[in-house]
Amino acid sequence: MPSWSTSRQRKLDPCPRAFCYSYHLAWNGRLDDAPAEPRMASRLNKLTTLDALLGRQIDERARELEPGYPMQRIPSPLPSVHLERPS
Repeated sequence: MPSWSTSRQRKLDPCPRAFCYSYHLAWNGRLDDAPAEPRMASRLNKLTTLDALLGRQIDERARELEPGYPMQRIPSPLPSVHLERPS
């Protein structure tokens, strides 16, 4: 029996057709000999928003910088402050 998740339910509730395209029609679209409609559904299913694309690029850049970060960071000494009490 196939599993069910809340993300699938959120897709099904507002638009059953979008659910069908996303989970059923697009599944066979990845095959080389797939008909045109499932192939197109599979391609459309892989679209991403600009926000998601930007977030992915930022994450990749952060991972590139992360290994070198401790080597580049040299803690600076704290300035010494001498406070005098008023007389």
